[in-house]
Amino acid sequence: MRNQGKEMYEFGPFRLDPGKRVLLRDNQPVPLQLKAFETLLVLVRNSEQVVLKDDLMKSVWPDTFVEESNLAQHIFVLRKILGESAREYRYIITIPGRGYRFAVKVRVVSEEESLVVEAHSRSRMVIEEKHWLHGVRRPVGAMAIAMALVGGVLYWRSHRAPKLTERDSIVIADFANTTGDTVFDGTLRQGLSAQLDQSPFLNLLSDQRVAQTLSLMA
Repeated sequence: MRNQGKEMYEFGPFRLDPGKRVLLRDNQPVPLQLKAFETLLVLVRNSEQVVLKDDLMKSVWPDTFVEESNLAQHIFVLRKILGESAREYRYIITIPGRGYRFAVKVRVVSEEESLVVEAHSRSRMVIEEKHWLHGVRRPVGAMAIAMALVGGVLYWRSHRAPKLTERDSIVIADFANTTGDTVFDGTLRQGLSAQLDQSPFLNLLSDQRVAQTLSLMA
């Protein structure tokens, strides 16, 4: 794996930030588990090259023995997140009997260039947010206030109680959208998941893991 320091990678509408361990789509964070992120990072850093399955697993799980099915599961999740269909694999191509290849062209972005783009994007987001908030319905504002209060309570409790360990896992349930506007279906849960998934003290169970557990429990 090539060491690119503080550089980031762009492909299509996505940006991969190794330093912050976050995947962005159109400057919006995409919820992604750590091992899935590391799998994508290895493929992106070796774009247009075949990465053998054994090499990929050694890079993602250097000190742990895992079965090939673990890797296949992360590849499945990545393809779903990248918007690939079962009939067309645009980003991640399977090389039968060997491994995988990240097929699209990847652009390396320096930290300085990223800061300029981010500053411009934030300015634009502030302007758009003001127009959006001006016409937003009161129930949405109430939900935002409630989420802010919950965040404040969690912040206060985190400074008076012992920090969580890597074994502490949480599950996020669905939000009930009472605004009547379908544009908010799933967006609150997705945004909260993206923020919590970046915490070093929380292990956020994925939807796939929850579905598998419920299936085993019948």
